[in-house]
Amino acid sequence: MSVEQSLFQALAVLGSTPDEVADRLYEMGFRGRPNVYTDCPLARYLKETLHYRWVGVSTLEIEISSGVLFHTPHVCGEFVELFDAGKWPLLVEEARHAPDCPNLPDDCRCSG
Repeated sequence: MSVEQSLFQALAVLGSTPDEVADRLYEMGFRGRPNVYTDCPLARYLKETLHYRWVGVSTLEIEISSGVLFHTPHVCGEFVELFDAGKWPLLVEEARHAPDCPNLPDDCRCSG
């Protein structure tokens, strides 16, 4: 199976509306951070499901590993837009910030 086929198969099981996608990701335990390309629940789901080290998801594109781009299906793009706008607070993972980290909490990727 090609990367594209695997990707769209993984997305198809999430549902046909943004609410269904949110519900399914919540049921599976995927949380994330709004407005972070590689850290939204959908990106985390795809990373785990497809077994890639790096996945980024935006309203327009899905990027896998080193620059392999795919068009984001409409329902998934809507999910990302609404997630970033705060529609599903239960899907938001609190950022864990180490006290000695030199970055501001919003820019931090540490797991302190």
